[in-house]
Amino acid sequence: MFGTKLISIAQPRENQYIRFPSSIQPMRPPVHLFFLLACVIGFGQSFGQSKFAPTVIRANLHYVDDVLRDSHYNPYLYASRDEIDSALVYALESVGDDSLSSRGANGVIQRFVSSLNNGHTTLTPPFQEYIDYARAGGTVFPLDLSLNQNGVHIKKSYTRTSELKEGVPVISIDGRPIEEVVEEMGFYVPAENRYFKRAKMESLSFPRLYWMVFGRQDSFEVEVQIEGDPVKVKMAAVPAIQGFEMKHDEVLNASMNLAFVDNSALLNPGPFGGDFDKYSSFIDSAFQVIGERGVEELYIDLRNNPGGDDAFSDYMVSYLANRPFRWCSEFHLRSSEALKKHTRATSDTMSDYARSILHAENGMTYEYVFERYDQQREEKRFTGRVYVLINRQTHSQACVTAAQITDYGLGTTIGEKTGEYPSLCASLFPITLPETRFVLQISKGYIIRVNGDTSHEGLIPEEEVDIPEDFEEVLEWIAER
Repeated sequence: MFGTKLISIAQPRENQYIRFPSSIQPMRPPVHLFFLLACVIGFGQSFGQSKFAPTVIRANLHYVDDVLRDSHYNPYLYASRDEIDSALVYALESVGDDSLSSRGANGVIQRFVSSLNNGHTTLTPPFQEYIDYARAGGTVFPLDLSLNQNGVHIKKSYTRTSELKEGVPVISIDGRPIEEVVEEMGFYVPAENRYFKRAKMESLSFPRLYWMVFGRQDSFEVEVQIEGDPVKVKMAAVPAIQGFEMKHDEVLNASMNLAFVDNSALLNPGPFGGDFDKYSSFIDSAFQVIGERGVEELYIDLRNNPGGDDAFSDYMVSYLANRPFRWCSEFHLRSSEALKKHTRATSDTMSDYARSILHAENGMTYEYVFERYDQQREEKRFTGRVYVLINRQTHSQACVTAAQITDYGLGTTIGEKTGEYPSLCASLFPITLPETRFVLQISKGYIIRVNGDTSHEGLIPEEEVDIPEDFEEVLEWIAER
């Protein structure tokens, strides 16, 4: 059974660690599924014809505009009415007179959706077209790029050009300044601010996103800076599957893992979603062995985590809490006919939560109060020091959980400021667009963190430090603290 069998070491040497057996470690998904891509910018799939007439795309734009204004928690929370109106006009004018591919049609609508500047409100990308394109021998840009506060640098090269090493600054692509290219691509990535937008672009990966925005291109001239001098390098695109997907490491790579070093434990709970029985079994087993080993310091790694559901995160937090708790201080919803239709189709309509939606007047915004979550029995709880590792890729419920732990005084956040806001507009429900069958994810709610702070800012760690990415190096970093 998942999480019930442990490897034990009687007398571990200094800095030696143990893990749960590989049989319960999540496997990397097949490259053609791109599930982590979906985690960042929306769930669902889009299928259907490969070309869409201009009349269909314009009808979809008007449909999306109507449903967002009627059903989104607050479409003007991060963008003004004038900005959204202007974005709609631009989108309608950009359609042109010719039919567009799934990628092209999706891009037009996505760019409009992104004008709300809400990272959780998005259009599912054209997965099927990319899959078909890749399988048919399609190519992608041969460099993955890091888009952090220090500029744009090579993160990983998929070419054999020796000069293109990790950390080399990028100046331009095909003569266009790199910041201009990044800004253009950013129009298709919804986010509340520039910092979060660039983090999401990293999560998507530069080669995939470049194809989504610009389409196929078989060669590039990239200008980089090597030893202080600008150098232009001509390179060919690489095959999407064999040259990129098979070699690419996903940014959102959280997976269930537990390791020990000295009197410390490093726990990665993985994404807060999936099979709850398997997840809770893992958490139970993890805290059981943490207790048996007399751990004094617990490091919970929420970096590179896509988030998920509060039921999962609260179960983990229940092992830290010393009293009943909530995952937020307030949770507000906006009822709408579209949400009611979705609720009737997918939920237990007799539950308090569903009934609150179905009985609320359309357009009404109201607060729904969740019951407090009970802590674990005293003998099961961890009472040592807790540190929560975060970075700009700590998304959604993972960010909320990090804020929850620090707001209740249960632990200390360490690492890098998150892109996600701990008080955020989220709680999604999907709508399938007519004819194109694209899936639009809409934020129906607003979550306020435990301490009540509604600042439009990422979660700032209490200790801002650089934490290694490599697992073994993280353990060494813990040992040296």
